[in-house]
Amino acid sequence: MNHKKRKYVKILFSCLFAGFLLSVSFRLVSAGEGMESMLTNWFSAKKAASIAEIETAVNEEKKKQIAKLKEEIPQKLAAADQQIKEKTQSEVAKRVAELEAYTNELIQNYDPTIEENQKKIAELEAIMEAAKADMAAVAEE
Repeated sequence: MNHKKRKYVKILFSCLFAGFLLSVSFRLVSAGEGMESMLTNWFSAKKAASIAEIETAVNEEKKKQIAKLKEEIPQKLAAADQQIKEKTQSEVAKRVAELEAYTNELIQNYDPTIEENQKKIAELEAIMEAAKADMAAVAEE
């Protein structure tokens, strides 16, 4: 019987050892899953924090740039308006001078002794005065 006891003890010891090995391997597997879960959670938290930080920085810069635009645009519009007024006035003056020169040239080339020419001169002078009035109205706008 001694031999049977030894065999029984060996089998029992083998089963306990196998149970111990299985227990250790399950702990390692569950520890690995825990580490993976922990790392995944850590990366997710860092990702969310980084995205929030980027969005905050972008929104702050956006607000700064909008404020800058609100300051600069009215100044640029005022400068452009002034340039348009100056250009309009110079164009009016230039065109009035050209019109006067052309009218004077036509007057000099016509013979004032002929009555028909005098009528044309009067018409041209009326056209010139109307053009001056129109140009002055444009310049005032």
